[in-house]
Amino acid sequence: MIGVLTFLRARPDRLAQLIDALQDVIAPSRGNPNCVAMHLHADRGDACRLMIYEQWQSKTDFDVNGALPQFQWLWQHRMEFLENDIDTYFFDLVSAAPPADAAIR
Repeated sequence: MIGVLTFLRARPDRLAQLIDALQDVIAPSRGNPNCVAMHLHADRGDACRLMIYEQWQSKTDFDVNGALPQFQWLWQHRMEFLENDIDTYFFDLVSAAPPADAAIR
């Protein structure tokens, strides 16, 4: 399993449109059976600073999802919404939460 963190800085005048565009790609991604989680966060002190947190079964699953038309459109038009390019970081799962019944033992 991999974790993906993506950091974005929206142009203030395009923040609402960027959030709408991101929601248009996040919603269908969540329906992908290999998507464990995908969430959009806004910085508490700076609404233009956004973070997307994702978990995927594999990097291949992430890449396949990123090749979908709605992601490709957003990737090609991203600089219309952003002050600077995105930063994306990939993480390998080191430790998973124990099963819920482990606390009973």
